[in-house]
Amino acid sequence: MKKFLIGLTIVFYLAILGEVVWAQSLRIVQPGDILDIYVEGQPHMDTTAIVSRDGTFYYRYSGEVKAKGLTPQEVAQAVTGLIRKSYSFLDNPKVKVVFREQSQTVISDENLFLDQDNPQFFESEGEGDFRATEASYRIGPNDRLTITVYDEPELSRTIVVSEIGTIIFPFVGEIRVSSFTPNEVAKKIEDILGRDYLVNPQVSVLVAEYAKFFIFGAVNKEGSYEAKGELTLIDALALAGGAKPEADLSKIKVLRKESGESKEIILDLETEGRLFFLKPKDRIIVQEYGKIAVLGAVNRPGNYDFKIRLTLIDALALAGGAKQAADLSKIKVLRKESGESKEIILDLETEGRLFFLKPKDNIMVPEYGKVFILGEVKSPGSYYFKKNLTVVEIIAMAGGFTNLANKNAAQVVRGEGQSKQVIKVPVANILKSGDKSQDIFLEENDTIIVPESLF
Repeated sequence: MKKFLIGLTIVFYLAILGEVVWAQSLRIVQPGDILDIYVEGQPHMDTTAIVSRDGTFYYRYSGEVKAKGLTPQEVAQAVTGLIRKSYSFLDNPKVKVVFREQSQTVISDENLFLDQDNPQFFESEGEGDFRATEASYRIGPNDRLTITVYDEPELSRTIVVSEIGTIIFPFVGEIRVSSFTPNEVAKKIEDILGRDYLVNPQVSVLVAEYAKFFIFGAVNKEGSYEAKGELTLIDALALAGGAKPEADLSKIKVLRKESGESKEIILDLETEGRLFFLKPKDRIIVQEYGKIAVLGAVNRPGNYDFKIRLTLIDALALAGGAKQAADLSKIKVLRKESGESKEIILDLETEGRLFFLKPKDNIMVPEYGKVFILGEVKSPGSYYFKKNLTVVEIIAMAGGFTNLANKNAAQVVRGEGQSKQVIKVPVANILKSGDKSQDIFLEENDTIIVPESLF
């Protein structure tokens, strides 16, 4: 009988628990509700959110979420979809949303959220402005605290929290204050003072000045900002008014001191911006991409801003395109890598869209050399050499033969001194028979001579 009653009791409580869970699943979210959000396997993404008056809440890892009128399961589905958009590397995030309670806080028209690991109410007041309320703020290293002991002015003072999150206070000694609210620290000090030194001490703790981080470089508002709460790299850029167009967001530097040693961390905003959390005194440097130089046979030679995935064709377009005399088969890219200079020769036709430039590359677009044609042609002189230019073509460019020309006795003079060659080309026979095999390709600095006919 006893075992039966115990079993019946267990069944009764399980039924009640099941009913509570069932009721939770049917309950509709309303403004003022407090929701616990859990992401399986990603504890740093767990959060407690307060639904604002307009029925939304701000989730740091995805943005604004519409919740009013939805069940917890539907809110979880919405958060899951937003996380997938922001974090492609999370293939199948599993999100759970549970009601905690109805908030007694007066909800403003602004979106609020409460971070569970670091319980702070935050207001979103424009781009990147995250501010914690004094009562719920969790103290951190380098914060400056004003501690007042009522009727004991000699004990009241302003103290900076150490790097390890502690302070030293008279009669109290060293105590840990990091991760505690100001009220919790005040209660700690009251308890210790009241135990041995004072009768019913009244202590007030206020954050006089929050720890700072610094951001410099290619941002719109350089300077120092309050390291208030859990700020990510993306939050920092938002506080600084966003990055400038020339900012290289794939190589952001964070200079940090840890255990007395300086370290430099290189971060890619796209992949790590929402996952990297700042610490007080961090120095963020947003570097510019830099410039490239496009010189030689282009219409607007000069320096141009580097942009990511800039190809050789893009660079020539920035410089107004190539001149008619440009030899696009032998473009030089001068580059420094690992402290060494290297020269890369590229053919624009085959490699122009495939070759990606790097900051500080120098692109040299050479001009073709010249060939010279003399004798019995209508416009003798010098002409720009081009790849695959033949004797027949250069004679056509020179206006063709005169009436006195010996059309089968054209000569190509190539080289100088002992390496000098004279090559005869029967142009008349080529034109008559169409046999192009007797024609020859010219080289730079060749001289073509068309002699006068003797008859």
